[in-house]
Amino acid sequence: MMNISVFSKLGKIALLGLEEGRLTFTAKEVEGVEDCGLLHRLPDLNSPTPLDAGEAQFCFLHLTIQEFLAAKHVVDTIKKTEELRKFASDKINQSAWQVVMQFVAGLLDPDAAGEMSAVKMFTELLPMATSKTNEKELMNVAWNYAVEEPTTLTCWPTDGDKDLALRICNCLYDLELEQQSAVTSKIEEIGFNAVDFSGCNLAPVDCAALVHFLKNAGTILLTLERNEISWLGCMEVQKWVDQSDSSKCVFKLRSLNLSRNEIGCKGAQQLGDALKHQHCTLTKLQLSYNRIDEKGAKTICDALKENSCKLTTLDLKGNNIGDKGAKYLAIALKNEHCKLTELHLYGNDIGDNGAALLSDALRNENCRLTLLDIGDCKIRNKGLLSLRDALEDVNCKLTVLRLPRNKAKITGATYVSHALEDVNCKLTELEFAGNDIGDNGVGHLSRALKVANCKLTVLGLSGNSIGLDGAQHLCDALKDGNCKLTVLELGRNNVGEYGAAYLADTLKNASCELIKLDLAFNNVGERGAAHLADALQSVKCKLTELNLKANDIGDKGAEHLTDALKKENCKLTVLILERNNVKDQGAAHISEALKNVNCKLIELNLSANNIGDEGAEKLLEAFKNENRTLTEYNVEGNNIREEQLAPNSCRQKPRYVKPASNIFHKRRSELILTTQEVEGLEDCGLLHRLPDLAGPAPLDLSETQFCFMLLTVQEFLVAKHVIDTMKETQELQEFLLIIFTKALENW
Repeated sequence: MMNISVFSKLGKIALLGLEEGRLTFTAKEVEGVEDCGLLHRLPDLNSPTPLDAGEAQFCFLHLTIQEFLAAKHVVDTIKKTEELRKFASDKINQSAWQVVMQFVAGLLDPDAAGEMSAVKMFTELLPMATSKTNEKELMNVAWNYAVEEPTTLTCWPTDGDKDLALRICNCLYDLELEQQSAVTSKIEEIGFNAVDFSGCNLAPVDCAALVHFLKNAGTILLTLERNEISWLGCMEVQKWVDQSDSSKCVFKLRSLNLSRNEIGCKGAQQLGDALKHQHCTLTKLQLSYNRIDEKGAKTICDALKENSCKLTTLDLKGNNIGDKGAKYLAIALKNEHCKLTELHLYGNDIGDNGAALLSDALRNENCRLTLLDIGDCKIRNKGLLSLRDALEDVNCKLTVLRLPRNKAKITGATYVSHALEDVNCKLTELEFAGNDIGDNGVGHLSRALKVANCKLTVLGLSGNSIGLDGAQHLCDALKDGNCKLTVLELGRNNVGEYGAAYLADTLKNASCELIKLDLAFNNVGERGAAHLADALQSVKCKLTELNLKANDIGDKGAEHLTDALKKENCKLTVLILERNNVKDQGAAHISEALKNVNCKLIELNLSANNIGDEGAEKLLEAFKNENRTLTEYNVEGNNIREEQLAPNSCRQKPRYVKPASNIFHKRRSELILTTQEVEGLEDCGLLHRLPDLAGPAPLDLSETQFCFMLLTVQEFLVAKHVIDTMKETQELQEFLLIIFTKALENW
């Protein structure tokens, strides 16, 4: 049996190896513990000469064992609180020590108070930095122009702190702490109302750790997008959302983004069950690109029909739910208990049949939908005809309809135009990009814009093969007194410099209400930029945002625009000049404009141009100028060597890489061993003595009980026992089959 001295020596060796970044040890280093059962002898090292004997070398059976023994040595030998805190502070941010630190946390006394508190030690290491964002950016959603601008959020952690924050959350989880007050106080001190762990390669156990930590938070928004947590991680989130005892939990999750996590229909089922719970506070749920298919959609829809479900926004983009999934959603939308007002189904191939089913739901008085996104759903004319009938129904409450990439063509544009002219149609925003409607289709829509009943303020027509004639149709509508458009998106068309001239003339008309104009990829060129610059100087022009991405305006076009920016009448606050072949001379012109007191720009995008160091110096002068109003800029993808110009938001986000070995969570109450079971092993160094179990009667003796120090240790010893005792391949295969089957059932 191993004694304390053996563990002490193994721990010292293990710690030394990790400190020096090595996994192998000489015979001299392991002298006296070679046969402890935790070391593996490697092939001897070759000697310098053929006649000399090779040198023996060893390693631990598994890296996890080395990490555990190193952690145990730290806890056993570092008794001064300050020394332990320094060790934790030095190692917590090093990925090689991540598992060691979690073992340290698991071995510390979670109930220690005051300066000896392990909870206090780890909470003090939590990163304090936060960033300002909004729901549109954080949750990665297409914002509804019909509502007010998204409110500012205080988000934690920052991109650079995600790894550190996750490690500490794992450590706090492994402490199995009862002292929640210390964590709650720290969360209050940080002061966040949104949490972002997107793109961190989270494992299910990480989800459990985050759940454990964030249950001390108040009302928050949470995004775990792009983590592939699968249904196993989703199960941990379900425990969090489905709070059976709300009195012990101050946490209220308002919005959850689990997009791109491979949760499948099983994960959707878990979330569906959680949504039915009376204590569930979720109002927004994003599950896009999770392969939940029609079965997963059904479980979510079943929850929507429950009065206890509070969901108002549901995002199921790219989940292959088909027309059957649309059928389940339509049934739910007609239920009096369904509270959905926003539904996102982009990329689900619901087809004409699915569109007809949803249209029928829109005509039901119980349906509360105000926003519907059914872009790229293979909806053709038959489906658009059903939608037209729904939009003209008095019960339909839709104000936002998104129909991009459905190949509606001219006939589809005619159906939609007819609906827009109807007095019952409430649409204020229509996204119709990528439908190949051409100039004739734009003509039908433009006619509708001039009708008094038409309420559209936002119109998206990108990628519709619109040329000069289409631009003329739109300009005629924009100058009409009945037209209410404030946002017009015409990206990826071909209006050219002459179309830009028509639009510029329209912007100078008092009846034109446009404040946002998107002309990306339209061959506007230098002359088109000059026409638009002239319009921006007009007192009647109301434009505040202009997108001229990829229009080859060059330095001369940039000069025209900057001349406008220096004029008092110019109201532009956002200008996008990405991919326009702007060089140092153009950058110099822009710099002069930014320093001008009349310039109102808040956001400027100059990425992917040909600006060099000379232009960068000019821009840097402007960015530092006290007169500037600029708060956001992007110059990525230029010929600039100085990185100080590139905003942090443009740099690639770090990815969190999991170590090869998994980590544990102590479940001591479920893994108790009796005195009889551990007889002779009580002092082996791997067991923990629990409080004695009271006898059945007052006079009976209490029973001593034990558990392994950590679940990982127990699991390793079980695995070693299996390998040592099951020598027959068939026997081992049968054992593994049983284990895998039980694992699936238990999970």
